[in-house]
Amino acid sequence: MADLHGDNPLWRGGAPLVLASKSAARRALLEVARLPYEAISVEVDERALEAAEVEKGADPAGVATVLARAKALAGSAVRSGRLVIGADQTLALGSEAFHKPADRAAARLQLE
Repeated sequence: MADLHGDNPLWRGGAPLVLASKSAARRALLEVARLPYEAISVEVDERALEAAEVEKGADPAGVATVLARAKALAGSAVRSGRLVIGADQTLALGSEAFHKPADRAAARLQLE
């Protein structure tokens, strides 16, 4: 079941935006703007896409762009005809990208 939010009187779209993410931060941005949206989860193999892009020489920003596009396309596949927002972010130091640690111990290792 999708979550529906927003009541912006200036919104002229025929249907709410589709946010292809369950990220609390991304949801908060749309809520502050009072834009109507529906948040959905999409299945994207992020690590496989990232590996393919890194193999092609993509930097972390390029990888994030590819991942965002893949999420938007996956959202469009399940919400055809709707405006879908896909987003991704990458934490990087130089060319080294960091991923969400699995637990506190992994987070500690990343910070060392």
